[in-house]
Amino acid sequence: MNLFKNPLAMGISLSIGSIEPKMNSEIENFKLEQRVEELYLEKSVSPLSLTNMPDVVMREILGKLDIRAVQILRKVCHSLRSFIDDTRRNGEISSIKLITNPNSINVVYDGKYEVIYRKHEVGCLVEHQRRAKLFRKETCFEMLLGDLNLILGAQKTLLKMLGIYLREPSTPFLPFLKTFLESKPRPLSVETLQIEVGKQSEVMDVLPYLESKKLKNIRIYASSGRNEMMEIDRIVELNQWKMAEKVTLERWIHRKHFVDFGHLKEVLLSTYKINSEELIELKEMFLNSSTLQQFLFPYLDLHDDQNFLHKKNRYFRMKNSDSDVLNVRHIPMNKIINFNRLKISEVPKDKIIEF
Repeated sequence: MNLFKNPLAMGISLSIGSIEPKMNSEIENFKLEQRVEELYLEKSVSPLSLTNMPDVVMREILGKLDIRAVQILRKVCHSLRSFIDDTRRNGEISSIKLITNPNSINVVYDGKYEVIYRKHEVGCLVEHQRRAKLFRKETCFEMLLGDLNLILGAQKTLLKMLGIYLREPSTPFLPFLKTFLESKPRPLSVETLQIEVGKQSEVMDVLPYLESKKLKNIRIYASSGRNEMMEIDRIVELNQWKMAEKVTLERWIHRKHFVDFGHLKEVLLSTYKINSEELIELKEMFLNSSTLQQFLFPYLDLHDDQNFLHKKNRYFRMKNSDSDVLNVRHIPMNKIINFNRLKISEVPKDKIIEF
């Protein structure tokens, strides 16, 4: 039988012939779509890097880094800096020291990680562990305060110590720092402030912006004029001063301020000179205090014209306690006068307790 002359066979043959071109076209279209998709993926998918990591992965990475590593990572590029700033990673810093020099600002974190912001003719050179990076058109103050904003903004725990040491006379650093602290939504939580300054106004650039309920220790050292009298009338009116427990003041002050130390527990007041009247006034302030435990008084020049320190140790009964006494001990060799609270039972039996 000649199938080509059979209408049925011919019809079937014609039907199959008409389908084959259609199938070939669909296959070609499918292959074309696959290739287009491959080309698209080749163009759109870049090698995995920190800048295209998923956010959850990046947060995990940041959680494993110390502050030194985070600061280095933050300076890699703008996208990483923005991500880190937005993430506001929880801080683990316990202490920060800021040291101003004529051409640089040194920052020491936790006593071991040091970052130096050095002035440069076109910007700021940031140095860390023998590595340096130049940031053009940015001042060192701007760079430092940007870093502090990240660190202190992310700090969730109490900062144990904030140290500020001015080794450059008339530095504009403190006004910058004051503006920065004023801009914070809440006072900075610090346990101990240690500041080296020359005058009261410099202390006032920092102290009012610390959380008064957290601040326990205030240490004020002299960057200059150690033998000159320092006024503290504005400082002693602050809640930060009134709620502190311990104060170190390495400056000569007027005796009218002795009463402003009565609420404290421990005091170290270095002075250039002291006389009998001031010692008697200091003794009366201590006797009326319910909190003072020790008042240490290093001096350079002593004028004891009333012979207040005629004995190495003197004992006075406290006015607000039947069980405590004040021991005034003079150590001439070290030029130190120590006012110390003791229990009556600690007084040697051969000593007289004065009233």
